[in-house]
Amino acid sequence: MACWCQYLSADDAQSISSREEIDDLLRMGLIKIHRNSGAYVLTGKGVALLSYMLDGKLPEITQSYHPAAIKRRLRRSRFALTVYQAGLNPFIGSTTQLQDEGTVFFTAFGRGRGQNPWGSTRIAAVVHMGGVIYAAHDLYPEIGPVTLTDELTAFGNNTAHLDCARRGFLFAGDSYGGILEELAREGTSKKTSKKVSYGEAYFALHDPVHLLSCDKVGSMQLKIMSIPHYRMKLTKAALMQHYRPPPADVPEWDAMYGGTPLILAADMDLRRVDAGIETARVRGYAHAALLALKDQADMILYSRYGEDGFTEIYCITEAALQRFAGGPMELHSAKPTQFLTLKGGVIDTPLIQSY
Repeated sequence: MACWCQYLSADDAQSISSREEIDDLLRMGLIKIHRNSGAYVLTGKGVALLSYMLDGKLPEITQSYHPAAIKRRLRRSRFALTVYQAGLNPFIGSTTQLQDEGTVFFTAFGRGRGQNPWGSTRIAAVVHMGGVIYAAHDLYPEIGPVTLTDELTAFGNNTAHLDCARRGFLFAGDSYGGILEELAREGTSKKTSKKVSYGEAYFALHDPVHLLSCDKVGSMQLKIMSIPHYRMKLTKAALMQHYRPPPADVPEWDAMYGGTPLILAADMDLRRVDAGIETARVRGYAHAALLALKDQADMILYSRYGEDGFTEIYCITEAALQRFAGGPMELHSAKPTQFLTLKGGVIDTPLIQSY
């Protein structure tokens, strides 16, 4: 993770490794603490060992020490940890490897090699999961405008080789609330300019846009979304014998529950949620219902939808998640075993010396 992201905060590192394991890496000189940021970075010895372990297949990107670049790397590491704990594989180095389901490619690895197919676009990563290709954008306070036509062109051109017709977007940030604040920020772009605010882009995009909190809640959200046809499967797992199919002419609804339209909100496609609630109002229903993770409800959904009395919010139980996944729905963590090669063997590591 320190190699792929370049900078890894102490808190993020301890979310996937114990303090003792990190201290071992420090003592052996494989990682070190960057003085100005306090983040962990890979040393020359660490690069040599990792290159040996991975047959030299490391990402090609120049180490940067500029404060703004360090902030970008730290934001990338939070996103990388979120997808990693969702069980996705962020450790790939080219878009060709995106052909495999459950992979994540960071566009930084495709920039600055004589040609830059991504241009100056804001796409931070491309994610292939659940039969959908997603362009991930990192939203932070006052990120500024975006040239939407360039974003769509780069996304389309760089993923055209993938055998997957469905496309979507992930708007990622520190929290759902923080992302929504940025989307609500007034745009400062001129009408004659191609640039638009992220709020304007949010409503202009035709493909689904999912908000993503870069934490364990976001990891569980991605874990759900990585299962094909997750909406129908999870809704049926939650409602069981109470499930009734929605009307065929309302794609924003996922079920009828006790005569009430129900919308799965666990994927945080809030444009779809808003449209589903509005359709329920127009058709004269007394209520609409949302189905989401408890943490999502506590963080944003209760305050956004639960105060007008029209929308009822139901939380997905652990039992429903288990029925949905066919077993325990747990976040991914590294197995406490020795490293295995692609052929399943162990490797000699002469570069590791005892302390």
